[in-house]
Amino acid sequence: MGKLKIDYTTWSIDDLKKELKVIEKTIKLKETNERKHVLAELKAVARRSGYSLEEFLALELGNSTQSAAAKASLAQKTKKSFTKKRAPAKIKYRSPLNENDTWTGRGRKPKWVASFLEHGGSLEEIAVQKL
Repeated sequence: MGKLKIDYTTWSIDDLKKELKVIEKTIKLKETNERKHVLAELKAVARRSGYSLEEFLALELGNSTQSAAAKASLAQKTKKSFTKKRAPAKIKYRSPLNENDTWTGRGRKPKWVASFLEHGGSLEEIAVQKL
């Protein structure tokens, strides 16, 4: 595009202000279009690598909830194939009132276990018998 020399010294102040508004709008439009273009390119690069751009942005920005999800997703995608998955913990205790109420013995005691113990029961009484 050839350079166009404009002699602004002959313009009125009102005309200069109008021209300035047109120029500012044009700059904003060009910047927006450039950002969209760059964003599309970044998404394409991330997609070709097997990731989403959002995963990388969340990590970079340090957004706590998104970052954790993105880290987990990235970690899962980059884990070695030899890592083992843990089997679910075995049930150690079962409620005498509802057989669907179970507990592995890990973590906090469920309410039904605490209630059973408060009423004089013992863990041995509700332990699942091994065959």
